[in-house]
Amino acid sequence: QALSKEKVRAIVYIGTNKSKIFENFLDKVDMIVDAGSMEEAVQMAYYIADKGETVLLSPASASFNMFENLEERGNAFKQAVRSL
Repeated sequence: QALSKEKVRAIVYIGTNKSKIFENFLDKVDMIVDAGSMEEAVQMAYYIADKGETVLLSPASASFNMFENLEERGNAFKQAVRSL
């Protein structure tokens, strides 16, 4: 968290732990965006990021409410990126 203001421009989040993420990073990151799906999260990150910046998939918790397993979550991320 100490480096987040310095290194992280925005957080785009999905899933059931949204309120915890929001509370923990509200004063540490300039922009926090709530997305309804992986596809929406990738699209939002695409529009927020400037050319040359990195967009990172960084799961903060299990996402069993949205995906069967981590492979499915990773595949959803890759598919959303390919669809841009």
